[in-house]
Amino acid sequence: MNWKDKRIAEINKINKGGNAPDTEYGMEVYAIYDSEHESYEDFIQWYKPYIKQLEDSQTKSLKNIMEGLGWHEKV
Repeated sequence: MNWKDKRIAEINKINKGGNAPDTEYGMEVYAIYDSEHESYEDFIQWYKPYIKQLEDSQTKSLKNIMEGLGWHEKV
């Protein structure tokens, strides 16, 4: 069993078989499927900064939308 199969099996146990993108590990599952990394260690070194950048951009976009709608309190 390669690292991808092992990690996805772990995630399936944690998520009880669910791997939709909106589940806690869903994005990781899809990133694993697309990965060309040789090991989980290589993958996770790439994935952690990637997911952080994605989360930061989503937060920034949401803040901009809220400000545009007048829902964001200015401090």
